[in-house]
Amino acid sequence: MSSYRVDGAQVAALGLALSELAQGVATQGESVRSDAWALGNAAASGAFEEAMTHWRHERLLLAASLDDLGAAAATAGAVYLEAETGNVERLMIGGER
Repeated sequence: MSSYRVDGAQVAALGLALSELAQGVATQGESVRSDAWALGNAAASGAFEEAMTHWRHERLLLAASLDDLGAAAATAGAVYLEAETGNVERLMIGGER
């Protein structure tokens, strides 16, 4: 029979880290659009704007997925910690061990 040990605090910390990463990904590159003028002609600027729009869309999808994973991990970590606390309390009934 297999057994697993889960550290609820680490799972919860992973959730926080994923949420922070999601925030970073969501804002990454927003200032690049203001530099489009440096490309010069309209054709290059238009292609750049199209690429940036697509990149922004994909980046925001990734950020949303990371945020969802972060929330799920934070919830799972809290559940593991709650279960662990409950198990310890049940073992302690009847005296310290």
